[in-house]
Amino acid sequence: YLLGLPSNSLKNFARDIFEMGKSVSRCSICGNYSEGSLCSICSDKERDNSIICVVEHAKDIALFEKSSTYKGRYHILGGKLSPLEGVGPDELNLKSLAKRVQDGKISEIIIATGADLEGEATAEYIKDMFRSNQNIKLSRIGFGIPYGATLEFVSSKSIEKALEKRIFISKKP
Repeated sequence: YLLGLPSNSLKNFARDIFEMGKSVSRCSICGNYSEGSLCSICSDKERDNSIICVVEHAKDIALFEKSSTYKGRYHILGGKLSPLEGVGPDELNLKSLAKRVQDGKISEIIIATGADLEGEATAEYIKDMFRSNQNIKLSRIGFGIPYGATLEFVSSKSIEKALEKRIFISKKP
């Protein structure tokens, strides 16, 4: 596609990308992309400051924002634990998460890392970080069968997670 653009358009496109690289940085609170020191979510006074949703990458925020149901804050890790790729806790944005929690204003951390092995390991690591803090509720986003899916096309691991994370709809034994 880019090779088919007129040279002037291609030059403008390259200039815009270069300028974006100079003007966009990371939010000083959550690690999201921002044109200032704070991203639009961290500077939004209407958001719930007591809840943090921890995601792997900044692009993950768009998925939650599209649902229009989550009104808390975010924290971007910058990846997930992956010892085989040399990604340990020090390579992730975990120290600033711990600092945010130390301030005492956080009541819940929602862990929204992927359902793969590395995402699960990252979720467990975060859970262990805050396990002893009695003032914080830890939660994990649900996994299992996607809404609207036909069971015959769902993986056995998805079925396993759906059973594990099932919600009871009746109080009868």
